[in-house]
Amino acid sequence: MNPPPTQPQPDPLDTVSLAIIIRAATDAIPRHPDASVEEKAARRRAAFTMISTLRPRDVMEAMLAARITAVHFHIMDDLRCAAEADLAPNLKLRHRRSAIGLTRMREAAERALFRLQTFPARQPAALPTSIPAERAQPAPAAALSAPARQAAPASRPAVAGQGPAAGPAPRPTTGGLGAPTPAEIEQLVTEAEALLDARAGPVAGDAAGRHTPVRRPCRVPRLACSPGRTMPGWRGSLPKLRPF
Repeated sequence: MNPPPTQPQPDPLDTVSLAIIIRAATDAIPRHPDASVEEKAARRRAAFTMISTLRPRDVMEAMLAARITAVHFHIMDDLRCAAEADLAPNLKLRHRRSAIGLTRMREAAERALFRLQTFPARQPAALPTSIPAERAQPAPAAALSAPARQAAPASRPAVAGQGPAAGPAPRPTTGGLGAPTPAEIEQLVTEAEALLDARAGPVAGDAAGRHTPVRRPCRVPRLACSPGRTMPGWRGSLPKLRPF
């Protein structure tokens, strides 16, 4: 009796998902500002080699492998910035702290990946729905809200004996607020000058017409007790104060 034919199991990690995860990891690699095109391509190949060395078998393991790879490059970039000679000491410490935090993140991802690899690879489940279609991109808001500008009317020609031709009337402002009038501006300036004069205190004029602040005498509070008398809670007598 022949055994029933078995259906082939689906691949836990399809090529499309793996390519998207690897591209996301390579796009997250920091780029040196002075790196050439060949150096950038070499970094992408190194990231691909690191992900393949971790041997991901399903989507979850591929996600962890991509995270480990991208975080490693960020750690090295932080250490490179901390080694700059002309960098401020506080910025060097900030880059070192960032490298320490990223190292902990990478170690946690490595532990999770190695724990998953001790079990069989996870097969993708058949979801009770299909992949949703891409949403239509809305039109830009500026194109919808901005009205069509009308052409400005031509100005009237100047007539002999009169002033220059008047231009088009200014467009009224919207939003409930308009530009202040010259009278309002002058009133605001006057109030500001009066407030500054009040804060500066009384002033007196000299012979040249300049203003100099009046010096007020310094008043020292006197003690209520006379010298030689004792106060409650005070050990001994009060010292005699010399008059100014």
